[in-house]
Amino acid sequence: MVKTREENGYLYTLTDYSYPFIKKARSLNGNWTGSEWKFKLENKEYVLKALRDIFGEDGTNEIERVDMLIDLKKYVEAKYPNGIDDEIDIFNVSVVRRPARDSNVKMVNNCIVTNGNFESRGGSRANPRIGDIEGIELKLSNIPKSIVEKEIKQYKLDCITILEKPKAALGPKQVKTLIKYKIGTNEITEKYPIYEGERTLIYRNQIIISTEKEINSFINGDINDYELSESPFGIDSTEYFEVVDKIIE
Repeated sequence: MVKTREENGYLYTLTDYSYPFIKKARSLNGNWTGSEWKFKLENKEYVLKALRDIFGEDGTNEIERVDMLIDLKKYVEAKYPNGIDDEIDIFNVSVVRRPARDSNVKMVNNCIVTNGNFESRGGSRANPRIGDIEGIELKLSNIPKSIVEKEIKQYKLDCITILEKPKAALGPKQVKTLIKYKIGTNEITEKYPIYEGERTLIYRNQIIISTEKEINSFINGDINDYELSESPFGIDSTEYFEVVDKIIE
């Protein structure tokens, strides 16, 4: 994820390791502080554009993000036809790398292996390599949607499956509205939402809105000697109610 901040006439950027951005940052006269890139604020426009072009975001606003599964071998074959060495860039970020021949591969925090396994070692002491990636599937999370779409189009990728993020649980769906009117003026004085599976009832001059099952149980109970009526109904001579088949805010 890209983060930017301004301080004392400079723009600071924090990103995942990315060789394309390192190259661009140097061309924009950026300085590496050991943890961030530092640019003159007068060049902000060019720095932010570089961030958007490379990462699909510039750290200044919220963007749409996606999670995905990637068939790694197919991705590498499409984007790197000459093969790979000690790292694999995905969406311009060094997602997988082997720092030394006898070291396990390292991955960025938003990446996990969902199928297959990387080899425990690869290459030589002088030239470590990722090694065999046959059958490896990765899951990447919270990637800017724009950069994903850009690469799919540019490299004609068919190895990426976008995952639907779980939707927040929704409450019951409102289907009707019980409206309380003042007689003679048609002035709406109160509104009551009615959700799927609910009915309305009046009992002892009180409004009852409840589930179909509860209403039926109520009607068939020990209160049949009291006056019950379904909407629309009136409580007294000054007001009446009506149920409409729409939502009224």
